Order: sequence, then C-alpha cells, then structure tokens
Amino acid sequence: MAIPDYQAMMLPLLRFAADGKEHTFREAVDSLANEFNLTEEERSQLLPSGAQFIFPNRVGWARTYMNKAALIESPRRGNLKITNFIDIRFVPSLEFSEKRLVFEYGVPNDSTSTRSIESIYMHLPLQLKFKSERIKNFRFYGLLGGKFDYDLAANARSHRPDEFLKVSPVDLGYEIGVGFEFYNPNFIFSPEIKLSQGLLNQLHPDAGLPLSNAIQSLHTRTVIISIHLEG
Repeated sequence: MAIPDYQAMMLPLLRFAADGKEHTFREAVDSLANEFNLTEEERSQLLPSGAQFIFPNRVGWARTYMNKAALIESPRRGNLKITNFIDIRFVPSLEFSEKRLVFEYGVPNDSTSTRSIESIYMHLPLQLKFKSERIKNFRFYGLLGGKFDYDLAANARSHRPDEFLKVSPVDLGYEIGVGFEFYNPNFIFSPEIKLSQGLLNQLHPDAGLPLSNAIQSLHTRTVIISIHLEG
C-alpha cells in the first residue's frame, strides 16, 4: 500500500497515545507502521532530499498539528510527569553572577568603597512544576523547589596576595518562580522568572584577611530571568 499522509495518521496516533503513558517517538512510528501494515521497503523510503525517511516525517507532522490542537502533549526533557498538572523538573544550567560589596568607613574619614566578586555557578535545581489547564496555545505554571550550586570561580583555596575576601564554593537553597508557555507549531516558547535564595554562609574564614573577620555572613539572593525553547 502507499504510505498514508499525515492526516490519515492522526486518529491512529491519538489511539496510540490514549493509554495516558509516555512513549518515545520511535515507539509511535513503529506502532503506526505495524497498524498500516507497511513493508520494510515502504518504511525505508526517503524524502526527495534524502535527509529523512518519509513515514517518520509524516508521523512527526501529525504529532505537530495534534500537539498544536492540544490533543496530545510531547514529553519534555528533564521533566517527570506526576499528574496532568504536576511535573518534577531537573534543568541544570551554568550561571554567571556578581556579588557586589559596599563598605562604609566612619572615623576618621566618612567614605565608601565598592568591591565585586565574580561567580560562575553550576546550577542544579530540582523543582515541582505546577501547571494550569492549557488554554488554546497558552499555559501558566508555578515553580517550587531546592537547588545545589557549585561556584567554579570560588577562591576559598586561593593563595593570591591580592585577595580581600574568600567565598566557599558550595551552596544549598530554595527557589520559587512563575512562567508562561506559548505553543507554536514547531516549538514551545517559555519565559520564566525565579527568586533563588541561598541558605549556606558563603563566607570562607581566613585569619590572614582582616575583612573576613569584619563580616559575619555572606548569603546569595538572585533574581533569574530565563527563556526556554523546546522543540
């Protein structure tokens, strides 16, 4: 038989996804190929460009249009679906930040000075994602979870003579945030804002640095604005 077009694949694909479980795209392609009784030759036919097989390409277009119509939902990388409205999300990232310290001097001369400490965090968050109902091509969600940060630029072990303050590399904390998902035919656009609060004291004590003895604690508090693009 001739390879069916993507419109003819929509109903079989919907039946395949009706069990409510997560499936890979390859599982969907194999299931539909068996349902349409395609031969090995038909399964291996290529597009004119030679870059892709025809049948998986048409299954992909069927999935795209059904996803746009909110009939099915593609699983996300880094997401574990708990219910229709709650996911567990793990999205590692690399963050560049700056700690700015302002010192005020009293007697004998009133003055201030500003010093900065640059950080490069390997950010490992584990979050609960609470999703609203999808309204056409839009969805709202909230985030709540914890984080582990490791500062790749921390100077706790540095022996440079020009160090004025030392910071520890490890931090634990919590995060809360909100975001929006906008569904396009070929990708999902998700702007997001989070408040991240560190719980551990980042100050690394050093008897050789007078400034370290003058500061009791140093904690991180960050506002993170990010954009996620998902295919």
